[in-house]
Amino acid sequence: MREPTADPVVDELRRLALSEWSTRAAARVISVRVHEDRAEVALLVYAHSEYWQYYVNYGEGWEGVVDGNGPIDGWDDPKVIQW
Repeated sequence: MREPTADPVVDELRRLALSEWSTRAAARVISVRVHEDRAEVALLVYAHSEYWQYYVNYGEGWEGVVDGNGPIDGWDDPKVIQW
């Protein structure tokens, strides 16, 4: 059986999202969704609070554009949200 190959984009987004939190928050990534140059990272922090972070890649790496305690509809469509 082959081991799954790591995705460097997902790994980078995971690292970026977790770097925003202290170890005290015990943050862990629940999911990473990438659509073209946009990404959504869902986390669980302080053992029970859900938190979302959104990133855009403008060509020089991923930049955080917005975050909060609820998901954003249309995050993946530049016609809906222009970051």
